[in-house]
Amino acid sequence: MILSDVSDKYADVNDGMGPRWFDDLEISAQIVSIDGVGGVLANAGPTYYRTAELIPFAGQMNFDSADAQRLYDADVTNGTNKWYDTVLHEMIHVLGFGTMWKLQGLIANYGTAQAPDYRYTGTLGNQAYATEFPALYAADTQSGLGVPVESDTGSAGTDGGHWDEVTFDTELMTGFIDTTNSVSAMTLASLADLGYDVSYTLSSPPCFCAGTLIDTVDGAVPVEDLRSGCLIPTADHGIQTLRFVLMTRISSENGPIDPKHYPIRFRTGAFGLARQTQDLWVSPQHRMAVTAPNMMQMIGQNTVLIAAKDLLDLQKVQRRVPKHDILYFHLVFDHHVLIRAHGVWSESMYLQSQPPACAFVHGQSARTLVRKLRKAQKQQPFDMNNPTNFTQQTAQTA
Repeated sequence: MILSDVSDKYADVNDGMGPRWFDDLEISAQIVSIDGVGGVLANAGPTYYRTAELIPFAGQMNFDSADAQRLYDADVTNGTNKWYDTVLHEMIHVLGFGTMWKLQGLIANYGTAQAPDYRYTGTLGNQAYATEFPALYAADTQSGLGVPVESDTGSAGTDGGHWDEVTFDTELMTGFIDTTNSVSAMTLASLADLGYDVSYTLSSPPCFCAGTLIDTVDGAVPVEDLRSGCLIPTADHGIQTLRFVLMTRISSENGPIDPKHYPIRFRTGAFGLARQTQDLWVSPQHRMAVTAPNMMQMIGQNTVLIAAKDLLDLQKVQRRVPKHDILYFHLVFDHHVLIRAHGVWSESMYLQSQPPACAFVHGQSARTLVRKLRKAQKQQPFDMNNPTNFTQQTAQTA
C-alpha cells in the first residue's frame, strides 16, 4: 500500500477543465468499445507525469463495453471478483506498473525484437521475487537477469508490461485475469522501485483465512464475499466503510509452503470466556485483541494487540500444516480498527500511515504476557477478548 503523498503538480491536461493542482493522482475512466467479448478487457496508463520524479499525476482507464457489464454481473451471480480485480489491475498500470518501466530503466530485453525475452530489473522487485517465490526463483536459470515478464503473447499491450503468466499465474499483474487473483509483495515492491513510498511485507501479512465470517451490519459474511463499501461494526470507530479487500495466495504448486506462512487455528475457547462461535483461522502475523481484568495494572493498557504466532502458548491455539493453497484476505479501512470474526475481535490490515488501534505487544514481551494470562486463566477463567470498554489509547510498542 502507498503510504505517502507525492508532490502536487499544477498543470493543464487539455481536458477542458483548465490548469489546476493535481494532488497525487487523478484517474479518468470510461467504458468504450475495444475488441468485443472476451478479448482485451481494458487498457490503462498514465497520460501525464512529473518530469523530475517520473511519477504520473494523471491517467486514463478504458474498459471494453462488451465485457464490463458481463464481468460485473458474473461477480454478483458467482461471488467472484473479476470486475473488481480488473479495475484494480488497471489502476496499478496508471501508477506506472509496466507503463513507466522503460522510461525509468526498469526493464531489459534479453532476446530480440522479433523474439523478445523481457526481464524486470528493479532492485526491490527482484529481492521480493527471490524471497516471496523461492521455488520459482531457484528453478529459474536466468533469475539473475530479473523477474520474468510476459514476452510471447504477440500483444503490444500485454508483452513487456505484465508479470509472466506461465510463471506467476494468479498474480493480479499478469496479463490474464483469473477467477481468484492476488497482489504479491513483488508487485508492491515494484511500485517502490518506481519511487512510491510503499508498505509491503515479505513475511505472512496480517489477514484472515478464506471462510472466516466477518460481522457486518447485515450479519456475518464470509471474508471472500466482502466488497468495497460494506459497512462493518468496529470496537473503536463505530460503523466503518470497508475500502478494499485484498487477497494473497500462498501456493504449494512450486514446492512446499514455507512454515512461516502456515495459518494459526484458534479453537473455540482459546480466549477463555470470550463468546467465540467457532474455530478461527488467521495468518501468523495477524494481531488479536487481548484483554484481562488486571491488564492495566500489569502493562498500563486495558487492551493490546498480539500477533497470532505469539499466542501459541495459549491452550487451543495451534499452527496447522495446510492441505491446500492458502488464501489470505486483507481488509483495509480508513483507520486501523478492531473488527469481529467468529465472535473474536482482531485487527484490520494495518497501514503505517494509520495510528494503531491500540498498543502492539510482540516478541518476548508478548510471550511473557501470554504465559502470565494462561496461568491466571487456570486460577479464575475470564474473557481474554473483550474490548467492551475499549477507548482508543495512545499506542506504544511494548
